[in-house]
Amino acid sequence: MAPVIKSDRFMVRRYDHLQVLANTNLELPDVVGEIRSVQGSDLSNESATTRFVVRFLIEPNVTVYLTLWDEAASTFRGLLKPGDKSKAVMLVTTVNPKLFGG
Repeated sequence: MAPVIKSDRFMVRRYDHLQVLANTNLELPDVVGEIRSVQGSDLSNESATTRFVVRFLIEPNVTVYLTLWDEAASTFRGLLKPGDKSKAVMLVTTVNPKLFGG
């Protein structure tokens, strides 16, 4: 049986709300999305803390890039298994949204 996530414990936000919060440091919202890909080095090394990027689909046609480093990167690497596609959805808490030009 899959674990039940109590929605009243999270501040899940939509993309348009994340855009308003970007670069303000006013709130650290939570985001639910589908992992599309993971890019980085040492992905199979669970003790590595180097930065990597997760392409994260948070709404239809809206993909964001989630950067993890330090302990969060190490913990996430521990969940990765080569060829395992069962962990496709992720809840990310206390996101600090940033907008980058380009």
